[in-house]
Amino acid sequence: MCVSLKHFAEMSDYYPSQAQWVLHDLLDAEKAIRRITGCTRINFVKFANVAPHLHWHVIPRYREELYLKLNPWEIQAKILEKEALYAISPDPKMLSNGLILSSERLLNALFNEMNLLQKERAQGVFGACMILRHGDPKQRAHWAEQDLQILTDAARQKPEDFESLLMLQNYGDRQWDLLGGNGDPLEFPMQIARRELKEEVGWEISQMQEVCRQWTQGLIKGFVYLTKPQQQIATWFEDKPGRIPSSEVAELKYYNLQKLAEGAFFHENIPKKIELRHRAFLQGSADFHESIELKRSF
Repeated sequence: MCVSLKHFAEMSDYYPSQAQWVLHDLLDAEKAIRRITGCTRINFVKFANVAPHLHWHVIPRYREELYLKLNPWEIQAKILEKEALYAISPDPKMLSNGLILSSERLLNALFNEMNLLQKERAQGVFGACMILRHGDPKQRAHWAEQDLQILTDAARQKPEDFESLLMLQNYGDRQWDLLGGNGDPLEFPMQIARRELKEEVGWEISQMQEVCRQWTQGLIKGFVYLTKPQQQIATWFEDKPGRIPSSEVAELKYYNLQKLAEGAFFHENIPKKIELRHRAFLQGSADFHESIELKRSF
């Protein structure tokens, strides 16, 4: 069974850019099952009628089956014993692997094959938006109008005076993250950041500039952009920013910029990468890794 990490009931709940990656994962699952089990066909079924969480039943069908014309549920209604389902050869070498491997060996082989397939697949990068506001409510409107370079210089000089916007993910481990997301291999990261901001909160962008890029195993994983939403969205710097409803975003919250870069919010579900992205911004470092040290001279 393949289960969606997002709490969706239907495939159409995904954005088109996300749905294509779901399809890639399902294709990889089918390839892995066919290669490891030696089955002749695969049945894919999506119901979620009883448990309203998106999942797929992935059922291999073997040449040894005695009821190939029946679907799995018709077979289950008639026969429950494995011995009555297949024409079992006395010579194990003549049987499909899926019928002779133990459950443990079969699962391990499938997981290993899935990992190989996913490593072979061309990966897209992410585009993330770092949105800053001033900590003093009386100064927020003024700083929201400033050019990004002026904002950058001020934030680096006195990071304790500024705050950065994070979203609480409404899926997976429900971590805090920058607004943004992954794209396909042909999508430019700046386009990804613009599209994701529009999909997640409904905001357009007036200015953006690269802050840093994140590396994983020698490859660029994604780009972070200092971002200023368009001014007609007048509430983006408020405590409860005006936004469109999104199934991906549970909450928006501003955190103190210097404390984020120091990792001071360790008691909240804020991953290490968020600390490092803000630290790289304050250091003016284009690339970041865990050895970046936070200078105390601002």
